[in-house]
Amino acid sequence: MTRRLLGLSFWIVVALGVAGWGGTADQSLLFHAESLGGDEVVASQGADQPFNPASVIKVATSL
Repeated sequence: MTRRLLGLSFWIVVALGVAGWGGTADQSLLFHAESLGGDEVVASQGADQPFNPASVIKVATSL
């Protein structure tokens, strides 16, 4: 179940990333996805930009 949920979370991040690529400069989507083991970065966009952590909590609790 946990592995399945992690896989689903990964694809949600990928889908949101693809959707964010067409946005304007002031509406950039920030994301960072790692492999299941946590030892490899799969995809990352805007990892060096500051953001509001409350937004992350909203997404995480909605899954």
